[in-house]
Amino acid sequence: MTICTDYLPDRASLVDKAIFVSILLQVKCIKIDDVKDDLDIDFDGWECDTPSWSFDIDEHGWMTRVRIGDDVEDDDLEPYNLPAAIARLDRLTELTVFRCLSLPAKELL
Repeated sequence: MTICTDYLPDRASLVDKAIFVSILLQVKCIKIDDVKDDLDIDFDGWECDTPSWSFDIDEHGWMTRVRIGDDVEDDDLEPYNLPAAIARLDRLTELTVFRCLSLPAKELL
């Protein structure tokens, strides 16, 4: 929870931040022992962006767009299976993933 409150914007929903951070940890997009560097983010209005992940929020703080990974060749992210928890982002309208081996299709329906 400290990651959610200390590093991600206050205006974003705490529930969505907790879900998203959990996913980033599971796919090893961020590492708990190097979180300060991994969460060196740029927050501009409604968008939170890093080289390896990003999200947009709506006026209520819910995540509406999520990107995990990057399409650059030097992306350090290992191939991963997207956790089913992504379906818990109720207001998500756009999902972009790179290096993803599988999506939780049943949960996303």
